[in-house]
Amino acid sequence: MAKKGERKLLDTRHRKVMLMLLEGGRTMQQIADEIGVNRTTIYTWIGRPDFKREYNNMVISETKSQLSDVLQSMVDAAVEDRSAAAAKIILEANEVLGKKEDSKIEVHNNTVDVTELRARIEEFQAEKNEG
Repeated sequence: MAKKGERKLLDTRHRKVMLMLLEGGRTMQQIADEIGVNRTTIYTWIGRPDFKREYNNMVISETKSQLSDVLQSMVDAAVEDRSAAAAKIILEANEVLGKKEDSKIEVHNNTVDVTELRARIEEFQAEKNEG
């Protein structure tokens, strides 16, 4: 048992909440009822740095397999529809990812570390090449 002031480690309830959040379609109250805790407890968990980190890893893991399909669909649509707008988005994405002189870019008012983004893309490409 955790001593006073110490946080308990994430357990199966936390991970179940993460999965339900990832699946979507439920309110926080429905999630809390299913887990058997108060809704405010769910919000407290969501605010924990270790919960956020684990949830973000889960989101990345779940979406990696879909990313190559999405990118291929974008390319196919741009070619098939002869869409200049879609082609522009794809080219801009590649240009932004290819720039080495920029250390940060703005995305939806959040700062994104391009070095970290590049590292994740390289990991994804390595995994794709292995599979």
